[in-house]
Amino acid sequence: MFENQEIYGIHWMGDFFDCQCDDSQWEKQAVIKVVDDLKNFGFDVLGHVYHEFSPQGMTCVILLGESHCSIHTWPEHRKISLDCYTCVWNENKEQMMNNLINSFKLRWKPSSTKENWMPRM
Repeated sequence: MFENQEIYGIHWMGDFFDCQCDDSQWEKQAVIKVVDDLKNFGFDVLGHVYHEFSPQGMTCVILLGESHCSIHTWPEHRKISLDCYTCVWNENKEQMMNNLINSFKLRWKPSSTKENWMPRM
């Protein structure tokens, strides 16, 4: 992805718009599924902190051995923002990150996304 550069980490940020989130429990399920995905794709999940807002919305930060992921939701707008940072970057981590992002897209089926990759050198 970032050839001929010494990369120490990568930060991916994504905004998902018009997500298909019809279940009233989708926010809690989102955290469970993201944590499961992170583990299944080989990330070292150390723990997470979750907060629900009233009347709706939530934020969650997942601490990784590699760094962190966070999830923020706006159910009234059917919007989810995510970011994942890994301070260990190599081809394996790139594949793990791509698998994670594709899983997000398949799960929430956004009508559009805005994504940014930021190398940390």
